[in-house]
Amino acid sequence: MVYIDDHVDALDLDLALTRVSAQRREQALKFRHDNGRRLSLAVYLLLVGGLRDEFGLEEPPVFDYTAGGKPFIPGHPDIHFSFSNSGNVALCALSGQPVGADVEVPRKISSTLIAYTMNDLEQEQINASADPASRFLFSIVKHRE
Repeated sequence: MVYIDDHVDALDLDLALTRVSAQRREQALKFRHDNGRRLSLAVYLLLVGGLRDEFGLEEPPVFDYTAGGKPFIPGHPDIHFSFSNSGNVALCALSGQPVGADVEVPRKISSTLIAYTMNDLEQEQINASADPASRFLFSIVKHRE
């Protein structure tokens, strides 16, 4: 299941800080700006809601981390999740199997980035598109599949 919050700027920081684990509160407060704090809390709160809805877990989780830095919930090897955020959007994918997700808010994409990451045909398609930023992001998703 995929959970999305596309109004992270409306998140009440003070309230959100009371609804997360001490571990997550500490991580969120390390961000210097409110937007970073909101994004950190929003993805976590999406996970909390998903864990309640999908797995019946009521307590906010405390994470451990793999050697590669991926968070997991100790004692629940059957629960897999992935966080992502971009701009004002937070996303959490939750599954009983390994899962990965990414969200990108379309933005101006430089021609240098397109030339660096895409082959000649892809560059032509992107540059000819009515919405080059979306076409570029679509091309990236295609490459990952």
